[in-house]
Amino acid sequence: MEAQAEASVILIGDQNIGKSKAVQEYLYGAHSDSYTPTVLEEYTANITVYSHTIAIKIVDTSGTQKHQVFREKFFPEVDVILVCFSCQRSFNSVTSKWHRELKSNAPNTPVLLVELEDSQVLHTQAWSLCSELGYEAFLPKCPSKQVFDAAFKLALSEKLRSSKKKGKCITF
Repeated sequence: MEAQAEASVILIGDQNIGKSKAVQEYLYGAHSDSYTPTVLEEYTANITVYSHTIAIKIVDTSGTQKHQVFREKFFPEVDVILVCFSCQRSFNSVTSKWHRELKSNAPNTPVLLVELEDSQVLHTQAWSLCSELGYEAFLPKCPSKQVFDAAFKLALSEKLRSSKKKGKCITF
């Protein structure tokens, strides 16, 4: 079936926190237990959202500073940014590194703060940071399907809102 809409997300966050694992679980239902550092991976698929076929793209990025240029290339192309963390160190990086990078490259793109593993970070602390930084929502540790479904639903709602402002109609 032909896709009726398109949506894309990018995952950013420190290295070795489970970004690739979450993508693999979402797309393939399983993940590899071995760790292979990611520079940049693009995944495409068709999914069903609200009974409609959506062409999706997921961009999985490296968390290292030397690969910043690869991440920055994709910021203008994505509909939603997932800022990920899995421990206190990576949670602290949200403000010290990732928020600055995305705000200088994609200041108007909706952002979800995502806990990939049980992080010992208090959820009240994460909700507070989410609100302070102006992110759309905080997603505590949950199945990757819920994370990506939320991201793609947000992307589609943003596209719909944007098309209404421009006087266009998105057909489903």
